[in-house]
Amino acid sequence: MTETMTIQRIEERDVTGKFGPAKAYDIFDEQGNKYGAGFKSPGAVGDKVEFNLRMNGEYRNAVDIKVVGKGEVQKPEESPLNGSHAPSNGFNGQAYGGSRNAAIQAMDLLLKYDAFPLPDGPDKRYDVIMAGITYLTHDLYNQGEKARVEGVPAGEA
Repeated sequence: MTETMTIQRIEERDVTGKFGPAKAYDIFDEQGNKYGAGFKSPGAVGDKVEFNLRMNGEYRNAVDIKVVGKGEVQKPEESPLNGSHAPSNGFNGQAYGGSRNAAIQAMDLLLKYDAFPLPDGPDKRYDVIMAGITYLTHDLYNQGEKARVEGVPAGEA
């Protein structure tokens, strides 16, 4: 399936591939959705890109990325998902995406330090891990939205 989007954010991370250490890239769209972009730089923030979408479970991967237009990304205060400009249903996709990323990082730390009990069997482990990530995502998102609406500093929500 071919998709088009404007890159809002790019994250680099160091990974160990089959040929040794490498940089992997993730790109984010206007709604805060994350796409794995592989080992080749996907372009720059603000670029309009076209790619083939490949799903890997719940993860989105952008394959065969082509820059089809250079552009400027909206400034945060102009973003349609920022503050009082949030969609009328109240859902803030960018904040949810950030909460999801934070939940995945938190789960990674919990698993790394054996602070999250797991059942036997890979299928059961996957289900428990995904349920934990979903719970953390919703909790972090709700805390952030409560702070935004009530004007409470994020750490005190």
